[in-house]
Amino acid sequence: MSIDFDWSQTDVELLFIIPNYGRGDYIRKTIDNTLNTSVSKDKFVVLIINDGIHEDFSDLKDKNVLYFTLERNPACERNGGFSRNVAIKYSQSKLLAQRDPEILFTGDFIAGCFNNPNVLYRCGGIAHITKQDQKNKFFGGIIDEKELIQTSIKFPILEHQYVYWHYGHCLPISYFKKINGYDEDFTLYGPEDHDMYDRLIKCELQPFFDKQCSPIHLWHGVPNTSHEDMKNVYRQKQKESIIRNIGIDWGEGGIIK
Repeated sequence: MSIDFDWSQTDVELLFIIPNYGRGDYIRKTIDNTLNTSVSKDKFVVLIINDGIHEDFSDLKDKNVLYFTLERNPACERNGGFSRNVAIKYSQSKLLAQRDPEILFTGDFIAGCFNNPNVLYRCGGIAHITKQDQKNKFFGGIIDEKELIQTSIKFPILEHQYVYWHYGHCLPISYFKKINGYDEDFTLYGPEDHDMYDRLIKCELQPFFDKQCSPIHLWHGVPNTSHEDMKNVYRQKQKESIIRNIGIDWGEGGIIK
C-alpha cells in the first residue's frame, strides 16, 4: 500500500492522530478546542487520517493540522485499528495521542500529554454526552461550549477500564510499536480497543486519569452494531488467545507493508 504523505513532518515530540470516516464537520468544530493549548506549536502536530472517504482539510493546515487519505476498496472491511496502525508504524514522534473526531475537552489535553509523558495518560473525571438537539444548536452557533456542557448527560469515567478509550489518550509510541500495533483481525469496530487496552496494561504501563480534562462527546448517529455485539466478538476471539505475545506480525494479518 502506498501512502502519499511525508512522514518527516511527524518528527516532533507528539503526534496527535484523529482517524476520520466522513466526520469532517465534527473535526472542524473540535479542532480549535484541541489546539487551545499552552504547549508551543512546534512540539506537536495533529494528523487527520481519512479512512477511505476523502475529505479536504486544507483550510486547517495553517493550524498545525496535517491530513491524508487511505484508499479503501469498496469490498474491503477493516476495523479502526487499520488507520491507527499506519500512524504507529510510520510516525517519527516520541509520543502518540489520539481521539475520535467528535470529542472536545474541558481542559488542556495536549498540555496533559506533555506533563505526563511516561504513563498511559487519559482524559478523566466526567464524560459529557451531548444530546442531539444541543449538538445541532452548537453546530449552528446558537449555544456555546459552556452551555453544551451544562445540558449534557454525565457519566463518571471509571479507572482501569477500556471504556471511553478513544475519548482521548496518550503514551510513548514505543509501547504501541513493542506490541505490534492494533489487531486488525476483528470484524467490528470496538473490540480492537478492548484488546489494545488489555495488552498495554500487561506491559505494566501505569494509567493516569486526568480529572481536570474531561471529554465532551458530541452526539452522532447510533452505530449499526451494539456494545453487546462488540463484547461478544471480543469474548469469542479471546478464547483464541486475544492477549497475544510480543513478536506477531503487524496488525495480525500483515495488512501494512
